[in-house]
Amino acid sequence: MEKIEITHDVFDIARRIKEIDEDYFILYDRRLMRFEVHNRRQRPNTLSLVLPYDRLDCRAIDKVLSTRMEVVYKQLAELEKFNEKISAKRQRQTVENRLAEGQELFRRFNLDKETL
Repeated sequence: MEKIEITHDVFDIARRIKEIDEDYFILYDRRLMRFEVHNRRQRPNTLSLVLPYDRLDCRAIDKVLSTRMEVVYKQLAELEKFNEKISAKRQRQTVENRLAEGQELFRRFNLDKETL
């Protein structure tokens, strides 16, 4: 058997990951020597992510949580909000620059007019 399902472990990581989503399960790939998180709803390929750690510990839970779609959507929303702030700031700066240029042209025009 190349892959072994992990149902019990020292730190209860398998159970805690199931609490995040009941369709998650952990397999250990003996050939590749890695832990994998799978999701039963993702048929036919149930692989959700490969854990980049050589043992199951709390990092696995953090990794699973960070890859959840809810987290990704939240991060995207925060990124869009940040980009909107930057865009608004650039637009304000552009308007202020154009206004300053216009005022300088107006000042020069009035000075030239006075010297005529």
